Amino acid sequence: RITNDGETSYFCGSKCMTNALKLKRDKRKIRWTEAFHETRAKRSERSSGMNNQGQSKVVHEKAKERVKEKEGKSAEKNEGGKK
Repeated sequence: RITNDGETSYFCGSKCMTNALKLKRDKRKIRWTEAFHETRAKRSERSSGMNNQGQSKVVHEKAKERVKEKEGKSAEKNEGGKK
C-alpha cells in the first residue's frame, strides 16, 4: 500500500493492515507483532545491563570464600583450645 506522502507499507495480511491503518494501533504494543518482540528484546538487554548480574555473581563468590575462611579459623581455635 502506498500512502499520499509516498511511503510504501507492506502487510502480511488483512489483519495487520486493519490494525495499522483503520484502527491506528501501535505495532510495538500489540503482542503478536514482530515489532513488539524486537522492542521487548531491546528493553530486556538494557535492563539486564542495569542489574549488574555479572557483578553480583562475583560478590556472591567472595562471600562464600569469606564464610569458608571464618569456618577454617573457628576450627583452628577449637583445636587449639582442646590441646
